[in-house]
Amino acid sequence: LLLADFDWLPRPDILNTTGARRRRLSIEADGEPIVTCMDGLDHECYLNAPQHCDILFPTDFPKLAAFVEKHQQRVKVQNMKQSEFLRSFGPEQVQATKSWLSGYSPLVEDFGNCSVLVSSK
Repeated sequence: LLLADFDWLPRPDILNTTGARRRRLSIEADGEPIVTCMDGLDHECYLNAPQHCDILFPTDFPKLAAFVEKHQQRVKVQNMKQSEFLRSFGPEQVQATKSWLSGYSPLVEDFGNCSVLVSSK
């Protein structure tokens, strides 16, 4: 089993056309989704967003790992950051994407808010 997703999302950036912060229509909560339209704008909630939007929820990887361990028998479950996973299971791919000028690797240096869960027998 291999699962990868966001483990944390920033607060939505909700601004009106004048650049002032808009009044929220919903109650803030930990782990709430970000609703982003195709123009890259965040919205307060899916009810008042345009028809075509992405709704992004962060995944609670420790709880997910506990669930997998409870419901799959005799498996080893690993929960790790995406960069750690890529360095462990894809060092050739990481090396291939490194900039020859700076050594920057988007696979391991971008998306620090992503985790991977791996289970194996």
